[in-house]
Amino acid sequence: MAVNLNFAHRPFRDSRPISITLISATAIGVALFTLNVRDYFHFRDSAAGARAEISRLNESAARTEDNAARVRSRISTAGLKELQTEGGALNSLIKEREFSWVLLLSRLEQALPGEVYVTSLAPAVGADGSATLSLSLVGKSESSIVKTLEAFAGDPHFHRPTPSSEADPEKGQPEGFQFHLTVRYVPREPS
Repeated sequence: MAVNLNFAHRPFRDSRPISITLISATAIGVALFTLNVRDYFHFRDSAAGARAEISRLNESAARTEDNAARVRSRISTAGLKELQTEGGALNSLIKEREFSWVLLLSRLEQALPGEVYVTSLAPAVGADGSATLSLSLVGKSESSIVKTLEAFAGDPHFHRPTPSSEADPEKGQPEGFQFHLTVRYVPREPS
């Protein structure tokens, strides 16, 4: 039988490992808490700088958008009428450049009677490529104007020949019977 001799009022417990562990854990906890507090303040300061930068960029974007809106409105109202007028003038110049004089003169030669010749010709080219011709003509006889009107009426490229004036030859002037007319000329083939 074993004899247990313990004369202490209470039993002996060794709490040094627990105390060391508790003190170490507390020290580590305080160190980590201090690092977290330091990181929090650092993040808050950097976030405040980022918020200020974002606010500044938003204000700059708003100013730029306002400036762009003012420029767009100025562009849309300022020169629109002048641009339209200038564009119309340029389009008419392009149509006049595309107008074929050789084709017109060839068709006039085919349409006009042999006794009539042209003294002046002034085309007004339209947007569709057709033209209103203002012609000054000279014929050998009084019936030259009638023959010319019949010739234009029979040609599919000339429409609505309208005489505007007629003059008999003066005595001593060998030119003949002068007359002026306007006619619509369509260069494309009729459908």
